[in-house]
Formats: sequence, C-alpha cells, structure tokens
Amino acid sequence: MKKKTILILLLTLLNFCSKKKMNYEVSETYKGLRSNAFSITPEKINLPINKQNSVYGVVMETGYPDAVVSLISLADGTTSLYFSNGGGMIGIGEHEKPKAKSIFFTNEANNYLPFTQQEKSNQFRLPEKNEVIFYFLTTNGIFSFADLEENLGNEKSKLSNLFFIAHELITEARLVSDKNN
Repeated sequence: MKKKTILILLLTLLNFCSKKKMNYEVSETYKGLRSNAFSITPEKINLPINKQNSVYGVVMETGYPDAVVSLISLADGTTSLYFSNGGGMIGIGEHEKPKAKSIFFTNEANNYLPFTQQEKSNQFRLPEKNEVIFYFLTTNGIFSFADLEENLGNEKSKLSNLFFIAHELITEARLVSDKNN
C-alpha cells in the first residue's frame, strides 16, 4: 500500500511538472481590443435583436506556440483579427465579401448554442497552445465552447462546421488585407 501511494504521488508530481502553462506575450493594445470585443452589446452597434438568447457576435480564439489569434465577428458584419503579440486587421467588415461572411458566420453560430456553456465571470481565458475557444456574445450573456484545433479541423468536434466557416472568413480577411498592401 505504501509503495502504491508513493508511486501515485511521483506520477502526479511528474505530470504536474511536465504540463507547460502557455505564457503568451500579450500586448496592451491587444488587451484593450479584446476587452472591447467582450463588452460589445447589441445596443452599442445599433443591432435590433428579435429573439431571446440570440447570438450577435462571436470571438474565436486560437492558441499558437507564440501567440493567440482572435477573430471577432459581429452580426452587423464588423470583422477584426487581432494577434496577442501585437498587430491585426481592423475594419475588414467594410468590404463586401468579408461582411457577408461575417454576418453568415454570426447567424450560423445560433445553431451551436446548445453545445456551449454560459460563462460565470467576465474573466475570459486565453486558449492553450493548439486549443480553440469560441465565445458566443448573446442577449443572455456570453457562452463558450473549447476544443483542440485538431479535433475541429478533422471534423471530430460538434463545432467543426462553424470552425470551417470561421476560416473562410479569415481567408476573406486576408484577401482584403493582401489587396490593400
């Protein structure tokens, strides 16, 4: 019994020590933009909401080795892409194709609310490396869903289709950015 207890303690300690906590470089600008994204309300963007618990915005965050990428999409077509270590793309939704894709993405997000859980606080954690977190901004609060990027990309997640739509939106954003540079 004593040997078994010691072995369990050693394995627990090894497991604890081997887990690497992601310490992203997070710029002050990113913190501010991210905070603003989570404080958006339908009233702030003059968006009429017809249904109770309707999604009016989605924040999809992906953890990479050196940074987090945050996609912000609102029901009015507003689209932005922020990088935790600085930089990003703002005002993408002013262009026709990204705006249409953003509206579609945000509307489609309503179908995935049953798979989410409501956030209990206003402290929205950043994803770990290889993790994706969807934050659904709704008229009843903020809901979330997290999964590994690999699961989402390999259609092993309940939100895989929404993940693919988000990446179509990111592609549209990059096309606009490339065209403007």
